Amino acid sequence: NSITRVLHTFILRPINVSNVVTVAHQVQTYTLEAAGFTDSVDVLYVAQIMEKFMEYVKQLRELSEIMVEMGSNLMQVDDQILALAQREKRTCSSIIYSLETLAWPQLHTHAQDFSVVSKNIVMEAHLVRTAHFTGMTCTAYHRRKTSLNRPGVELTDPTSEQQLHFRCSTGSHNTSLNNFPLKNSVALASVTLPATLFPPDAAADCKLQFVAFRTGSLFPLLLNSSNKVEHSSRRCVNSPVIFAGLNGCNMWNYSEPIWVSLRHLSPGSDAVAAQWMPRGPESQGSWSQEGCQLVHSDRSTSTIRCSVLSNYAVLQEVPDFPHPSLIAVRVLHPVVYACTAALLLCLFTITITHILHHSSIIISRKSWHTLLNTCFHIAMTTAVYAGGICLTSYPLVCQAVGIALHYSSLSALLWIGVSARVIYKEAVWRTPRQTDGESPVPPTQRPMLRFYLIADGVPLIICGITAAVNVNNYGDNSPYCWLVWRSSLGSFFVPAGLAVLV
Repeated sequence: NSITRVLHTFILRPINVSNVVTVAHQVQTYTLEAAGFTDSVDVLYVAQIMEKFMEYVKQLRELSEIMVEMGSNLMQVDDQILALAQREKRTCSSIIYSLETLAWPQLHTHAQDFSVVSKNIVMEAHLVRTAHFTGMTCTAYHRRKTSLNRPGVELTDPTSEQQLHFRCSTGSHNTSLNNFPLKNSVALASVTLPATLFPPDAAADCKLQFVAFRTGSLFPLLLNSSNKVEHSSRRCVNSPVIFAGLNGCNMWNYSEPIWVSLRHLSPGSDAVAAQWMPRGPESQGSWSQEGCQLVHSDRSTSTIRCSVLSNYAVLQEVPDFPHPSLIAVRVLHPVVYACTAALLLCLFTITITHILHHSSIIISRKSWHTLLNTCFHIAMTTAVYAGGICLTSYPLVCQAVGIALHYSSLSALLWIGVSARVIYKEAVWRTPRQTDGESPVPPTQRPMLRFYLIADGVPLIICGITAAVNVNNYGDNSPYCWLVWRSSLGSFFVPAGLAVLV
């Protein structure tokens, strides 16, 4: 689409210190329409552009503010598209990493504080003296829109943008979200760091950052994840996500726990405390209970206790959460389906013609068998590919598609090889000369079963062994319902290469 083409031109455009802010403003303008993004590639391109901008954030403070606005706008993208982008290219992990590291270059001796606010993301960072650190509490909140004529009455205007803000204070006092002291404000999330956060031998100065995300849009739960926390198909991130991180030092192993309070986005049940791991632009990223424990949960808020610095959230089973059966299926380019239909029509025509007019067509018995089997397995491969290669949102179906595609593609390749060998033998075979008075000896008829054992049996054995060793070799956190890379080397490419050589 047009947005994809424009974003791609931004990736190709040369960027330097003199034009990076202008380019960033232009990209930000396109992300204002992020709610209308229809392709995961759009999100991928914006993530790649943000990675390029990271080279210049140290020199241009304004660039950091623009990038936070871009990230805030991307949170409006449809959750299914964001999940697809994460599954295919780890796009969300890249965006998160860029946002949660852009404050580090801004902090130095002459600039010890940094903060940025936006509609969906708020960020605050400080250069702290570890020897004098007495703990810190940061609370993310937004202000209520009140009427001038009737104070205390909220406006219901959906177009009013309620920007997120941070309220940070020193000391390890946990602030209740329901008793937030600021008037006409709603506290959404808070994190309290203990006074014992740093080890005794920590560096003199350390960079401390807090980031809050209004929702968990950039932290999708992958439905085919093997993580127990993400096992439930109805579980979702039902709270804001708040991050606390350090740069230039590490958290003390004997530190007191970190306390986090989170407000639920909607009514839910079966609350689970979770933290996002591992962090990094190339990590797949998933929610884990490791290092976090749920202390209290009621209808509106949850309190968790953690021993690691990370992104924190509460996962719950929400009745209104879209069921996997309602998730839109990603489709291929229309040309793929048109060509598949044309190919299947040709293959079925060949098959039916040779079956109905077998007696009229001059063809050997071997060639007849190999032709029909070749047509059948090519048709099976193309049909399964077009119909199921993108069904990654349905783990069991995706595994079945991967196994079927693995078998049919190997079998089709072997039947093509058998057909070529049969044609070659028929082309070079000569009738042996007979002496006078001797009757011609008919050629020996070898059983056709050997062809089926080779072309059908070998792929069945390979697929069976691959699935028996680990059925998750098919479609496990992969953008397509196919073999994972390492398994495909031995179970597909090696047999396919041998078939071509032989």
